[in-house]
This record gives sequence, C-alpha cells and structure tokens, in this order.
Amino acid sequence: MTTVAGDVPAWPVKAATRDKVVFWVTFAVGATGAVGTTTVDDPQITITRTGVGTYNLTYPAVPTGGRVLIGEWELLAADATPTAASFILTAKSVTAGTATFVAVNGTAAAEIESGSTLSFKITCQGRV
Repeated sequence: MTTVAGDVPAWPVKAATRDKVVFWVTFAVGATGAVGTTTVDDPQITITRTGVGTYNLTYPAVPTGGRVLIGEWELLAADATPTAASFILTAKSVTAGTATFVAVNGTAAAEIESGSTLSFKITCQGRV
C-alpha cells in the first residue's frame, strides 16, 4: 500500500486510548551530523538538524488525550567508539506533532559520526 501525506489522520478511530500506530524512522548521518537519506513510514515525518547533535522531528499530530512515545533508539555507528552514546528528548508536543532530541556523550551534546545510521520508533496512541 502506498501512503501519502494525510493518510494517518484519515484512518478509522476505534478508541481514544487503545488504538495505536507505530512508525519506524531511519536516517543516514552525513558530514557534521547532517541528515542524509531518510526512510520513514509516513511522509509527514521529517528530521532536521538544528545544531550540534540536535534534531527537530515532525510526525502526525495526535489530538488532546492521545499519547506519543519516541524511543527504542538504535545507532549503527560508523566506528567502534562513537561520540554520540545516547539520545534524549528535550521537547515534545503531541498535539503539534513536533519533538526535539539531542545526541549526547556523557552530559554534553555530541555529533553523530558521518557514515552512521540512526533508527528509532514513534508510537502514536489514541485518536491518530
């Protein structure tokens, strides 16, 4: 099935707290942490680098009462000692469909190495 922007909000709603949609996001990291080739389950999902190890994410918004979980980070590092060791959400608006995450090493933001691939899951639950 081919998806186009707007497909997700058109899916039938059965229950505000039970139904959920799961999206997988994968992107290649280019020089200086740049967002390279991106593979997403819905064309409404976008990723933009805004600073050192910092990325903005857009996804299908969920009306008030719904939930969105972003996690299950998987870094396929370009080398054996990556500078970005973990990923932290610093902002999220379920009703706007936006989030910001930072790649960190210890307590400081860190660039993801060029040639790495980052994958993660977005779970929208409720009235998607």
